[in-house]
Amino acid sequence: LKNIDVEFYWSLASPIAKRLYRLVDKKRNGRRLWEAELFSLKDRIPLSNYKYASKIKEKLAPAHAELIEKDFLKRVTYRKSGGNEFANYEITEGFHARRSAIGALELPSGDEFFCVQRLKAEGMGTKAAEDLVATHGTSRVMRYVEALPYQKNLRNPAGWLRKAIENNYELDMPPVSTPPKHLPTDPKVEATPDQRSFEASNERTEDYAWLFAEGDEDQDNRNQREEEERERRTEASQDPNQEEPSSSEPTLDPRAIEAWESLVEDLVALRGQHSLPPWFDQLEGGRLEGAILTVLVPNSTAANHLNEHFGTDLVRMWRERAGADATLQVATDLRSDKRAELAS
Repeated sequence: LKNIDVEFYWSLASPIAKRLYRLVDKKRNGRRLWEAELFSLKDRIPLSNYKYASKIKEKLAPAHAELIEKDFLKRVTYRKSGGNEFANYEITEGFHARRSAIGALELPSGDEFFCVQRLKAEGMGTKAAEDLVATHGTSRVMRYVEALPYQKNLRNPAGWLRKAIENNYELDMPPVSTPPKHLPTDPKVEATPDQRSFEASNERTEDYAWLFAEGDEDQDNRNQREEEERERRTEASQDPNQEEPSSSEPTLDPRAIEAWESLVEDLVALRGQHSLPPWFDQLEGGRLEGAILTVLVPNSTAANHLNEHFGTDLVRMWRERAGADATLQVATDLRSDKRAELAS
């Protein structure tokens, strides 16, 4: 996972420009030049299944123009080689220098990346957040991040988080895995909205953790697939600036990407851009099968947060578009049959 320039990403108007920016900025690996075979590029963005290179270039042209106008791309050129056509992207000196100075954050684990971003969203500096995650681990960090809304009279959330994580504070709320003690046991006594919300949050967290089953065995399998993919790419690579035409990664459904991006735009209009966490841009539409939209998430922690904080609004908006029986679900890998439905 890569920490893209989120502010720049959301400044782009075109969905294709957003997807192209994410792809190029990730694949260039800190270089100013990156090249991809045109039909491979079409699948990676992705675009509809166009059969002619001229049509792909036509669909990319407005996105190229916007990225040039926004000072991300200096120029885009095309070249033909061995019966294939390649798109060549050159990044502007200004954008490259700015991103190099910031230092793209790349961590070995999606959970670690997620935790650092959550801490930064509460006002903590990058170095301090990275040190806390590295020293105390993701489980401990997320325990206090998720407890933050339940703490009273906090003037400095980032400062409280740092001290709480370092000193292992006792919390004003029970662990997520246990039911809250203050919930009424008398069936005649109705729970308050906050109690019902807290109880639902716990149920969702347990369901998602079980469904994705992110245990050692699954992680080993993912690591093995990633290692095999890296070896294959290394053996096949001759030009460091050239992207190979084929990939073992499953192709995303362009209809799913467009549907999800449209939902996100509605969510921003409803809640405001400030309500989205820094890592939200990493969620993307994966599959659209009838009225069932599958959204790719990096891990179960992200799925839990999405469900707890945005699930109700997203499901409602999706059903307004696709019908009363429409389903919005999340997955960490399209190659797996594991899915979790967002709760309405």
